Amino acid sequence: MMLWRRLQPSLIAILSGWACIGLFALLAGLALVEDGSRYATQVNLLLFLPGLPLVLMASRWSELGRQPIFWLLLVFFVWVLGSVLLNPGGPISLGRWFKVCLQISVFLLLIPILQNRTLWLGRTLILAVMVAMLCAWLSLYQSYWVQGVSLAYRVYRLEASGIWGLADFGNAILAALFYATMVILAVGLWPRIHKAWRLPWLLGLCGLCMAVFATYSRGVWVALALAFLCYWSLALSRRQFVGMLALCGVGGLLALLVAPAMLAKVFLNLSYREEIWQYTLDQLGGNWIFGLGPEASFNACVEALQRCFNQAHSLYLQILYDFGLIGLLILGGLLVSVLQVARGNRHCANVRMALPLLVFALVAGVASYSALFTRPDLVWVFFWLPVGMLLGVGSARSDRGGA
Repeated sequence: MMLWRRLQPSLIAILSGWACIGLFALLAGLALVEDGSRYATQVNLLLFLPGLPLVLMASRWSELGRQPIFWLLLVFFVWVLGSVLLNPGGPISLGRWFKVCLQISVFLLLIPILQNRTLWLGRTLILAVMVAMLCAWLSLYQSYWVQGVSLAYRVYRLEASGIWGLADFGNAILAALFYATMVILAVGLWPRIHKAWRLPWLLGLCGLCMAVFATYSRGVWVALALAFLCYWSLALSRRQFVGMLALCGVGGLLALLVAPAMLAKVFLNLSYREEIWQYTLDQLGGNWIFGLGPEASFNACVEALQRCFNQAHSLYLQILYDFGLIGLLILGGLLVSVLQVARGNRHCANVRMALPLLVFALVAGVASYSALFTRPDLVWVFFWLPVGMLLGVGSARSDRGGA
């Protein structure tokens, strides 16, 4: 027992360093690793292999148990597995869904542990954002300088660099979500950047912003703008924030007066999503309380596009379709609890990075992505990562309260 107590801090430090490498693989691998199965293997070996024993050894269970976030997450996962089990086709795939919930649980409990090693976590995020900055500039250079594609609105939408398979997302919306996520992380990490490196960091941030713009994903634009507003509300004084809002309001009014037709074309066209959403509600029928289960078939066909879709193109409609109103209410309760933690710790550096990222995820969920319960992928970075960070902030607060 004495030997274990001596070795435990060193073992936790080793596993934490290993898990930081895995977190880098999760973030940067989205742009660096083109093959999905190879990416999943790397994340499993580098993040979850050290992560599971680290969570079992180093989690502060008593502090976590005093948090509503922890219990609402547990209820959410139980409801997801119950929906899988009780709906047609569910029992066969219960093991797969249990694995997904277990991976997300380990990830959520791992982030607070890594937050205790602030320097390690910060450097991991900085390195991942630097990779994204490089990929953004390479994509812009290859597309607009080498290939000479048109700058006209939506003639070309950035989705890949075209260089060695780097940042090849295969879809402009996925590219927009990735680069916008990295923009928010880059802004949140700004105070941790040494003054000598701030100019290169700013140039990299400009590249990320231009890459987001070049995807022409309007929902992501709006989500990113609101994430910036959230960040400014945390970083600025009340008077400065009101001044910023007034300036943004004047700019929006001028844009509306100068080019109303252009704005209507850009922001009012839903790209046939209304047909997909109507199909979702029609299929749901009288099952809106419990949902149809995540294994239920979904095949929304849009005649004008001659194409069918297997998802609702809205996080909230997809949650309603899969897990019913009960699942949607549990998610709402979880988000309210997370936002309460953020409000009570608004001056914390991790909150200033996590809350704008979560706001981005919630707004983008209206029309840009549909799934929360996935294998390790981009949604883990912009949704589950900030939830885990705020879970850690809440644990620290409950620890202080208990003391």
